[in-house]
Amino acid sequence: MSVFANIGSALNSLTDSMSRANQLRTLSAMSDAQLAARGLKRHQIVDHVFRDIKYL
Repeated sequence: MSVFANIGSALNSLTDSMSRANQLRTLSAMSDAQLAARGLKRHQIVDHVFRDIKYL
């Protein structure tokens, strides 16, 4: 991989991580009623945020 491709990959990973952290922060700050309106329970927040990359 070229240096520029490595930098691009690192920036994509950083952006993705920041986005997930923001989602976690936002959802965690919601009340249980607000989460329920979105079809979530508090213990499901992490699974929801990482649903596209979590393999179980």
